[in-house]
Amino acid sequence: MKLKFILVLFLIGCLSIFAGAFFKLESWPNASLMLLIGFTLNCIAVLLLIAKLLRNKTNKTLNS
Repeated sequence: MKLKFILVLFLIGCLSIFAGAFFKLESWPNASLMLLIGFTLNCIAVLLLIAKLLRNKTNKTLNS
């Protein structure tokens, strides 16, 4: 999986979190859903990044 895809996934999650927080402040509907989607996307992106770093054989600091 490419690093650009992981970064885009993380940024979409961050935007969803910011929008959900704004919706919560304004008491607009679907704020909780936006926050849930944002945090889920960020968790998936972090897990994909960790998996990519652990599979990377050229990075000697993670293998020792």
